Amino acid sequence: MNTISLISMLRAEFYKTRRNRGFLLLLSFPLIIIFIAILYLLYHSNEVHTSPISPWAYYLANDTLPFIGFFYPIVVALFCYSLCEMEYKNNSIKQLFSLPISKAKIYFTKIIFMFIALLTSLLLAYGGFFLAGYLLGYLAPSYGFQDFNYLIFKQVTKFFIVSGVGFFAIMMIQYFLSLIFKNFIIPVAVGGFGVIFGMIVKIWDYIDYVPHAAAINTFFGMLEDPLAMSLWGKASTINVCYILAFGFLSFLFFTKRLGKGNR
Repeated sequence: MNTISLISMLRAEFYKTRRNRGFLLLLSFPLIIIFIAILYLLYHSNEVHTSPISPWAYYLANDTLPFIGFFYPIVVALFCYSLCEMEYKNNSIKQLFSLPISKAKIYFTKIIFMFIALLTSLLLAYGGFFLAGYLLGYLAPSYGFQDFNYLIFKQVTKFFIVSGVGFFAIMMIQYFLSLIFKNFIIPVAVGGFGVIFGMIVKIWDYIDYVPHAAAINTFFGMLEDPLAMSLWGKASTINVCYILAFGFLSFLFFTKRLGKGNR
């Protein structure tokens, strides 16, 4: 009988994970990228070059979005592995299944927590991008960040939406791999390989099927033809399919394989 509410389980999940290194890395990563970009641009504020495009795109986007696209999949892979490793450690997964809660409820609690964590991280990155621009407008006015262009708001919003769907797909893939492989190297290596492979074959006809390439491709598309960027395309639809497919596979493995022999 499920006597514990979902909210209580989410609170317990947060309390248990609040000091987890993968969780802390996921939340701090976008802030680190934004902070480094601010310091870099302040340091080079005397070397401003004139550009026909907005400084938001020429300077800030170029100094943040590629790093977000390249490193986020690896950070997500580390996050997923750290959550699984925490459960495997000291056989706490067995203790978890001994609670009077259905395995399905335990699984969906973890998935909801992971989605909230990644969404929070992406919102920090999204908000941090615009906050950095406004700060630079005061601290380094020579860049011209005071002249905000609404087009860059649309572009960056599209970047985070399209990339975010890709990151959620990566998260479900990496969580499934982390459940199966208790080895740190394999899940993280898959995440790193996916990013490198996506960059190498970015003009491949089937690149939309590589979720690790979603952010990088969106960034290059934003540079090449900003007006042609679509809010939702083939890649996003495929990534949603990845989320559902690997979510289902993870559910089966979590409830059937890990829960075998446990309550």
